Amino acid sequence: MSDPRSRVARTEWTLPFEPPYDWEALILFLSARAVPGLEVAEPGRYLRTFSLAGESGAFEVRPGVGNQLRVTIWYSDPDLCPEILRRVGQICGTDQHVGKVLTHFAADPVLGPLVRQRPGLRIPGAWDPFEVAVRAMAGQQISVQAATSLVGRIVRLFGQRVSWPDGEPELAQLTRVFPSAAEMGGRDLFEAGMPQARLAALENMASTAAGDSSLFEPSPTRLRRLTSLPGLGDWTVQYIAMRAFRDPDAFPAADVVLRRVFGGGPQSRVTVSTLLKLAERWRPYRAFAVMHVWIGEADAARRKVKVRAAGA
Repeated sequence: MSDPRSRVARTEWTLPFEPPYDWEALILFLSARAVPGLEVAEPGRYLRTFSLAGESGAFEVRPGVGNQLRVTIWYSDPDLCPEILRRVGQICGTDQHVGKVLTHFAADPVLGPLVRQRPGLRIPGAWDPFEVAVRAMAGQQISVQAATSLVGRIVRLFGQRVSWPDGEPELAQLTRVFPSAAEMGGRDLFEAGMPQARLAALENMASTAAGDSSLFEPSPTRLRRLTSLPGLGDWTVQYIAMRAFRDPDAFPAADVVLRRVFGGGPQSRVTVSTLLKLAERWRPYRAFAVMHVWIGEADAARRKVKVRAAGA
């Protein structure tokens, strides 16, 4: 990957969205998963590096005036900025329309209140499917915080280092690009510090993706192909479908948070089969149901922290 220092150009863009739009929820989700050196997610902006056509770059997204986001792109080839902007739109969920989602969930006893609280919530996307696959595999059976730490190690170990031209202070915190399948495929990932079975599965997935560029491309069989790989169970593949393939009906039914929320009590969990039956009424927007539950739980956790702080 080329060093962008001598060629990077800064351009400004706008990204329209259909209201309502929940910027706060987007940042809440992305900040919990932000990897130092790769990205910065804070109330007023989302900033990260990327790689495209063998060149590294960066973008920053901020709330704009009216129904649009402001996007700054640092990249060498202006002809590729529309593709970069398309991917930024997926990350920010501006490619989604929530009007029908709001109507669909309005009367649901659990989701109705969550949707009314955050009517503009979108499903955050991703720069590319391979990155989501790595993040999902790293996050299997561990907390979001632990998974983010693990992904951070992977980025530090295998991601290319980048530096930026003088006069771009916004980019000072960005030092690495997420490693590609080619950069991880065939490598010994032992230093990432993952359990052996998950490590072997990640190495196999990366090598498969490096040798087969069609693995994540649109096709009727891509979910089945991914599920056939060792270590990519239904939760992982459905998470990839939600964030990378933009499937509004993807549903990771084995998710611990979902099973707890619908389990009837803090210590009980509903079975996967029962949850799948329950979720039939949410079709064709089950992925939005998942995101509303996840963000609802994150909101509840933040409120508890504020209450404890106020009573300290």
